[in-house]
Amino acid sequence: MCIRDSILLTNKVVLDAATIASLPDLKYIGVLATGYNIVDTAAAKERGIIVTNIPAYSTPSVAQMVFAHILNIAQQVQHYTDEIRNGRWSDSPDFCFWDTPLIELRGKKIGIIGLGQTGYNTARIAIGFGMEVHAYTSKSPFQLPPEIKKTELDELFANCDIISLHCPLTDSTRELINAARLGIGAQSVGLCEAAYREALKYAQEREQFGKPIIRFAAVAEMLSNMKAKLQGVRALLYETTRFVEVYKQYGHIAHERPLEGDERQEMKFYNRLADGFTPLVKLFSSEYANQQAYDAIQIHGGSGFMKDYPCERLYRDARIMNIYEGTSQLQVVAAINAVTKGTFMEQIERYAAAEYSQPMQPVVAKLKELTAKFSEMTAHVEAGDKELCGFKDFHARRLVETAGHIIITYLLARQAGESEEYADSAKIFCKLAEGKISEAYTYVMNSTLEDVALFRAGE
Repeated sequence: MCIRDSILLTNKVVLDAATIASLPDLKYIGVLATGYNIVDTAAAKERGIIVTNIPAYSTPSVAQMVFAHILNIAQQVQHYTDEIRNGRWSDSPDFCFWDTPLIELRGKKIGIIGLGQTGYNTARIAIGFGMEVHAYTSKSPFQLPPEIKKTELDELFANCDIISLHCPLTDSTRELINAARLGIGAQSVGLCEAAYREALKYAQEREQFGKPIIRFAAVAEMLSNMKAKLQGVRALLYETTRFVEVYKQYGHIAHERPLEGDERQEMKFYNRLADGFTPLVKLFSSEYANQQAYDAIQIHGGSGFMKDYPCERLYRDARIMNIYEGTSQLQVVAAINAVTKGTFMEQIERYAAAEYSQPMQPVVAKLKELTAKFSEMTAHVEAGDKELCGFKDFHARRLVETAGHIIITYLLARQAGESEEYADSAKIFCKLAEGKISEAYTYVMNSTLEDVALFRAGE
């Protein structure tokens, strides 16, 4: 690069403001790629320097590469190629062989962030596979074909099976996929999803007495409960993600400049919510992972314990979740302050004040009854703890789980207003929550101070 050059062609070399200032004769920058984040476009504009890129030279190949990765994950082609070459299919006692879940893309939801040329081409391929396409885009819904649904970012993360990014790296998109979205309880939620899918697939295919076992009431109920728990804990995961993300973003801003007074208050607000909801989602996601894996094996019957079916491995993996995410008991210790300090109740009241669709009104009415019970339980435990230290610790899990059941039901009711597919799960989870809370309420309200010593008898 010569200091007197007027034309500069680049691909990977960063041209920041200082570099541009050192080239007094520069008139044109040609980026030999689609992305131009390597160029300080503001500095170039100030100098009147033209900046161009090549936006469409690789559109088909990028979309093709997206699906190369998706298909690799869905089918594990290289893995099975290697295993077949190693003789595992030949050695298999059955006519077929698999040791990982094989995912059919038809009917799955793909979320595309950015609907430019590569994003749109990726969407067209997804439609060809029979996938449901959701897009986070600045385009109006009227500019989109009917097969592509415009979706808000949090809803896209909450509901889609696959996320594909097709957006430039800017300050607004940096850390878009962050630790909060991917880390908090996500592995447990993923296991819940896998266990539900395996159970559903087996129930649809396995016949007993001349009909698929999914048509038996007991199996159908079990699957409906599994789906409600899955959708509920996923909603809790992404609500927690939102709280953590806002709090962390204020932390990033604080490194660049002092926060304003209202910003500091909002940062503290989201910090409180993040501190309460993080152990809550870890508690519920890891516990539900164990329950889902257990129920998947129940649906499989004796076959579920055989390595021919993935649910055997899922059950073993689920047992690790309570340890890997921190034991459930430790999550309760971390979350109980959100009960006694009112963090959960205040957020429940915010959910209660929101608008809900007409079909969800009975659910909301029931939640208000359950919230009143939660309030009674909390008051009873706090009063007992003043008389005998340890009474609160004894009932901590019952209080935390009660708050969690109410919160998850509200989140599902909110989602049901946005998409009808959540309506049944919201109603089902409300029934599950009512049963759990009624049991906890009866236990707590009939508990006396003597119970603390009674359950320490084995120490």
